[in-house]
Amino acid sequence: MWLTTEQTITTPIVTTTIINNITQTTATSGGDVISDGGAIVTARGVCWSISSNPTTANNHTTDGSGIGTFVSNLNGLTGGIFIMSVLMRLTVLEHPTETK
Repeated sequence: MWLTTEQTITTPIVTTTIINNITQTTATSGGDVISDGGAIVTARGVCWSISSNPTTANNHTTDGSGIGTFVSNLNGLTGGIFIMSVLMRLTVLEHPTETK
């Protein structure tokens, strides 16, 4: 028989890097996943758009996985103001425990 153990997931802790190296069409940003909150971070990066609340349906980068710092190179920017958000995909896996 397989039982799954209950796992507590807390809010992950993520900081962002100030946008720098700004040109007409590119910029650099990124962040630091300090804590995964008990989940598995399967992707890190940033999303951006000229409208509010950008998601991965908008322009985005994917810059590694797991805990740690990441650098995001934003390409294909156009003139104007854009809004950026941090992307972090979490996967919660259940760890089975065998009992007899």
